[in-house]
Amino acid sequence: MKRALLLLPVLAVLGYGWQLGRLGLYWDDWLFLWAAANPDPAFYQTLFAASRPLTWLPAYGLARLLPPDPLAYHLAALLVRALGALAFWDFLRQLWPRREGQALGTAVLFLLYPGFSQQAIALVYLPQHFLPLFFLLVSLALSLRSLRDPARHRIWRLAALVCQAAGTLQTEYLLGLELLRGAAFWLVLRELRTAGDHPLRSLLRLWFPYLLLHGLALLLLAVFYTAGGYDYYPLQPGGPAADPGQWTLGLLLEPARLLLLAGLAAWIEPLRWLSNLTLEQLPVALAAGLFSGWVAWRLLSGVEEDSRESFRQALGLGVLGLLAGRLPAWLAGLPLDLGFSWDRLLLPCSPGAALLAVGLVGWTWRNAWQRRLALVLLVGLAAAGHPAQQTSYLQDWQVQQQLLAQLRWRVPVLAPGTLVVGEAPPLRYETDNSLTAPINWLYFGPPGQELSAAVLFPSLRLGGDKLAALDPGTPVNYAYAGLPYRGRIDAPLVFYLPESGCLKVFDRAYAYEAALWQAPPELQQLAFLADSAAEGGKGPPLPAAWPADPDPPRMDWCRAFQQAELARARADWPAILRLYDQLQADGLTPLQPLEWLPFIEGLARSGRLAEARSLSQPLGELSCPLWTGPLAAWSEKSEDCQD
Repeated sequence: MKRALLLLPVLAVLGYGWQLGRLGLYWDDWLFLWAAANPDPAFYQTLFAASRPLTWLPAYGLARLLPPDPLAYHLAALLVRALGALAFWDFLRQLWPRREGQALGTAVLFLLYPGFSQQAIALVYLPQHFLPLFFLLVSLALSLRSLRDPARHRIWRLAALVCQAAGTLQTEYLLGLELLRGAAFWLVLRELRTAGDHPLRSLLRLWFPYLLLHGLALLLLAVFYTAGGYDYYPLQPGGPAADPGQWTLGLLLEPARLLLLAGLAAWIEPLRWLSNLTLEQLPVALAAGLFSGWVAWRLLSGVEEDSRESFRQALGLGVLGLLAGRLPAWLAGLPLDLGFSWDRLLLPCSPGAALLAVGLVGWTWRNAWQRRLALVLLVGLAAAGHPAQQTSYLQDWQVQQQLLAQLRWRVPVLAPGTLVVGEAPPLRYETDNSLTAPINWLYFGPPGQELSAAVLFPSLRLGGDKLAALDPGTPVNYAYAGLPYRGRIDAPLVFYLPESGCLKVFDRAYAYEAALWQAPPELQQLAFLADSAAEGGKGPPLPAAWPADPDPPRMDWCRAFQQAELARARADWPAILRLYDQLQADGLTPLQPLEWLPFIEGLARSGRLAEARSLSQPLGELSCPLWTGPLAAWSEKSEDCQD
């Protein structure tokens, strides 16, 4: 027992903690941290009113308990995952009191299950998924303990019911896992029954309080879905009323797809993550896998020989756990997928997947040494995969920080009501909704009664209810996290973040540059409406709890480029000259040749034509719109610019 209490948390750190201090905010994490800047509990109620109305309680509690630092949430999420593994291990110990090795191996695989790859999204998942799953697993363990300890069974049962409520009332994803409790009750009752006992009657008597509470959770969920308050994902019910033929086919195929995808293929998913790493990134992942494999080998050594009967039970519980974990998402018509973002639906399947893996290993290999080696290989591969997957989150966080910092340098002040339209191809885990929160926070402070700015990506929204068209004057009215936005396409802020190079904010005076930067066609169209000339002044300071990196201590190229672009929008040519001379002294060069454009114009308008033409030469005909447009008075057409 002491070994498990120590080494399960160690495996959690080895699997998820190698790069914890470098991880940031992803998806809706920004919204949660922005919400923490508003101390009013009513705001949290509004935030969750349209998705999970009771989740505001743990979210608000965490916001008041934890500092507004991503690391605090990542550490808390890691702790809750480790505690969840311990709770699952205790449940399995109550189920198989003489099968310590089987219980430990299953708990380790549950902890590191690679079918769920989104541990890095800590702020969102901590109150909505990790904590509810932890409480439900504790409830399962306590309910079995009430059977093993008749003298205090009422205390254990009451505690189990409280934890069940804390788990199932927070999220609908876990409702199917109640079937695991019934199956575990049945197995323990078969072991403990005495003469004259009727297992089915005993099962119903013991399970009834939990079923009653479970029924209450289902009733509340049904009322919420049908009363018009739900506005999260469009429901696509998979029940027979929708399409009997399709439902019947899905009923037949879904279990097989689930077993193959979540039960088997998920365990080799880390190989794909590892294949995407560079040679410089590989050592961290390999170290995590090797250390975790060694810890798992020590963890599983010296335990009792497991039995074929217990492995058969693990197989049966594994299949049931997978089906039960998938059931709510399947009934809602949500997809079964190992990729982002839908693999979050596999977190409730992780207990079943771990049970199935241990059952298959035990059933395939009769020798205890071979079984332990197979489990260690699974643990090592999963533990190596998570740091590999974290690498993409680290890269995403760097892109976010660059985008927000450069936007602040380029546009120090944003007018209330501004519509921000753009595209950010390098971002993988964020959409326009994800960026709406930090941009409002950066320019306007804590959340209030409505949004002061809205971010929309035409590639995602054009033609929908948020962005019907790109015509001037088109109204844009929608709500984000319960906060309304009311605006129109008038003078939008239009930005484009290319795969390589600095952020580009377009201005109607230089709208032709949108095509030069190979911006999407929708942004090229909107560039002719864009107004990027910020008002005078420096703009608001960074929020006190701003999690992204502050301004760099010395000038870098993209900061100089953004300041030059801002000076060009204000026709402040002396400022561009000062920047250019500083760049020359520091030896800084552009990431893309086109980034010389504001400096070319600044030099030409200041009379330094020779230097301006020298910078233009590498651009060839790309500089022609500048020389034949704003710089026509200084232009001597070269061969590149001949009609």
